[in-house]
Order: sequence, then structure tokens, then C-alpha cells
Amino acid sequence: MQILFVHQNFPGQYRYISRYFASHPQWQAYAIGEKTNVTRQLAYIPQQGIHLMGYELPAKRSTHAGLAGEFAAHLDRAQAVAALALRQRKNGLDPDIICSHPG
Repeated sequence: MQILFVHQNFPGQYRYISRYFASHPQWQAYAIGEKTNVTRQLAYIPQQGIHLMGYELPAKRSTHAGLAGEFAAHLDRAQAVAALALRQRKNGLDPDIICSHPG
């Protein structure tokens, strides 16, 4: 079975539960996070047995200030995660469970 963790700053809140699933042979653990954050975290917290994938955010685009800009940033992140997950489907990613951080 496969489990996918999605957190822009992986491992974030999934530090212990992702290790738990990765340590059980019946599970394949995957994680998607922002590429720069995943790389930074790996320097401190090796995630053994977890297939890590990083996405890059598009260049900043001009939007309205305030909530519209924040909403646009969330949409950009969501699209980057979705595109990466769909590309990885060709490599066998078909998670039974997805744990996603809502931020």
C-alpha cells in the first residue's frame, strides 16, 4: 500500500508518522514538499525509506495586494503539487492514503 504526505515544509507535522509508515514493509511512503524546504530539512532530518519529491513554485506574478495575492499563491502551490503528483503517476505513484497539510 502507498501513503503520500503533502506538506510544503516536509516533514513538518508528519515527521514521526511518516517514519512510522516508512518502517513497515507493507507500506511505500512518499512525500511532496517545496523543493527548497525539503532539501533544507534533509540536512537535519534524514527521512530514510521515504520517497521525497520536491516542487518549485512559479516566478512571482503580480496580483492584487492582500487576500487576492495570498489566494493566488495558494493556487500556485496547489497546481505545482498536483502537476508533480500526476507526473509521478507514470512512475507508479497511486496512493491509498493522502495526508495533506492545509496551509
